[in-house]
Amino acid sequence: MPKPLNYLLATLIGLACIAFLYGIARACIISLKKEPDISQMPSFLSSVVTSIAAIFATNLGAVLGITISNPQSILSRSENWIPFNITATNAPTAFQVTACYIYVVGLLAAAIVWARKNFSADPKAIIPLIPELTKSLLGVMIGALAISLNVPKQS
Repeated sequence: MPKPLNYLLATLIGLACIAFLYGIARACIISLKKEPDISQMPSFLSSVVTSIAAIFATNLGAVLGITISNPQSILSRSENWIPFNITATNAPTAFQVTACYIYVVGLLAAAIVWARKNFSADPKAIIPLIPELTKSLLGVMIGALAISLNVPKQS
């Protein structure tokens, strides 16, 4: 890819990372107030964080090698059916790994704030984005645990 396009891509990705972290930071700061004013969190910013988090989650799954296919199935052995071929054959880049860390740090920040709010489900006491992200962290931890503990069946 030509250098100018690399710079453009890096700029856009950097902006996305900043928007993700800014949105989480703002939700955390608002939620940690003694009497939070939930209306201070723009719904657009919550949507931005949620959308970027979905991409980060997909990236994390690809980097960790999460697949939904059975390697012994006919489809997996077929040359015409190689799901996620791009991520399956190449080692993750430093950029992809960095994105994983940014995602996990954001999820951890949300979890810490929700814990400080005693895991309140009251939408007037905490911005709903915080519990959503914390639940995503739980999903990430369960996924990582499932991958790590996946012991092959013994025949």
